[in-house]
Amino acid sequence: MIASLRRVLRLTQLCGGVGVFLLGVGLSLHFRMSDCCPNPHRKIWADAFVFFLLAFPGFLVALGSFLQTIKYKQWGLMLVLLGALGVIYFIATSLAFLYMYTEDNWGQVAGATDLLLVSMTLLLGLINAILKARSLKESELVDVPNKSLDRSGVRLFSVRKT
Repeated sequence: MIASLRRVLRLTQLCGGVGVFLLGVGLSLHFRMSDCCPNPHRKIWADAFVFFLLAFPGFLVALGSFLQTIKYKQWGLMLVLLGALGVIYFIATSLAFLYMYTEDNWGQVAGATDLLLVSMTLLLGLINAILKARSLKESELVDVPNKSLDRSGVRLFSVRKT
């Protein structure tokens, strides 16, 4: 039961991370295609910069979720945290204001969904890290046969794995 619940939590975190990345790509493409910034003399590097600004934090969330859920690397949570902070900063403050100002309904819904997904992914990442640390802590204690027991069979001390 617990193993299947952990598996579902990891899969949900991975799907959330990929969803955050795809929403970042979609928001950057929508920003490029929409009329919120009409300028016929836009440079290609400016569009690439906006794409990088909106998609890279989502990529960090997706990569961190992959590393934490599939490769079981605990430091993947740090990538999820950095990407989540980037998504919250760029999408919640900058892009959400722009879409509210221009009254773009799709942009508002996509921004809110992105914030909801990134908060869910961050929460699941923390839960997965806590569950992983708790399972590692429980597996550190091992029994040493006949060396840690007194004559009555009571354990005198526990030995940690090295």
